[in-house]
Formats: sequence, C-alpha cells, structure tokens
Amino acid sequence: DAERTVRSTFDCVIGPMARTEEVVRGAADGMVERVFGKSRNAAVVVCGAAGSGKTTLLHGLGTGGRAGANTDNDRRGLMSHLVEEVFQEVQMCKSTDDAAYTVYVTAMEMSQSGIHDLLSPNRKAGTQHSVLMDSQKCTYVTDLMAVEISSLADFEQIVRLLAKRRHT
Repeated sequence: DAERTVRSTFDCVIGPMARTEEVVRGAADGMVERVFGKSRNAAVVVCGAAGSGKTTLLHGLGTGGRAGANTDNDRRGLMSHLVEEVFQEVQMCKSTDDAAYTVYVTAMEMSQSGIHDLLSPNRKAGTQHSVLMDSQKCTYVTDLMAVEISSLADFEQIVRLLAKRRHT
C-alpha cells in the first residue's frame, strides 16, 4: 500500500462557529464587484449532506430557529447579505451613470433525482434541466424561471416561498 498525498487549495476555511458576516467576507468576498465588472452573473453553490446546514447558511435563521427569511443582521443568511450588496451597488451605479439595472433571481435544488426549479409555479416532475457552459466558459442551467426583484424585501419574500418548496 503506497502512501498517497492529496493536495488541495481553498479560497478560505471557515470554522463551525463563524458568524454569517465572516462567511460573507470569506466565501463571497468580491462576488458582487465581479458581477458589476465583467461577468454580470454569479451563483452561490452549497453542497453537503442532509441536515448539514446548507439552507441555514444560505437563508439564515428565521423565526423559531428554522431556516428562512430574517431581517436581524446576525441571523440573516449569506444570500440576504449578497442581495443587499447588489442593491447598494445598483444605487451607486445609478448615481454615476444613466444605465438601467434589472436584478433577477433563479433558484434550484439539485439532488440525485435531478434539478428542480424552485420558482416555477408549474414544477412538473418531468421537466428536464441541463447544466451547460457558454462560449465564455460560464456555467448555466437551462429553463430556470427568473423572477425580477427590486429590493431586499422582494428577495426575502422569495426566500419564504423557497422554504415551502424545498424537497428536503
């Protein structure tokens, strides 16, 4: 049995007791700036076993300690912080140029049974979504419903809807 060495590189390592703001700074630092720079799109992907805290990381702790929308800064999830940053950036850009900005949200759940569009009101079991890469090497998922939002409050309303539509 030969000893095998595996080397990995991480952007950051975050401990289990880290506050949401530490996660935002560590895991998503610069994401919003890149969206307003060259890329125009961003995705947050969270992987892990059932019950490992993926939803709580993304959406924070709602009322009663359950994952969901929350306006308390210490209990808000990663996505709420990022969406707030997006709208702050939109306001800054509007003050310096005449460009129009539109913010859309998509939401999906990926599991062994496939990709599920969590925003589609007609989520049919047979709908096929594919993960593809465009000519600029950006990954996207086909046929996901996109919902326009104009504020953090709009986003928090979507989070409440997503909590009801999750499969796990």
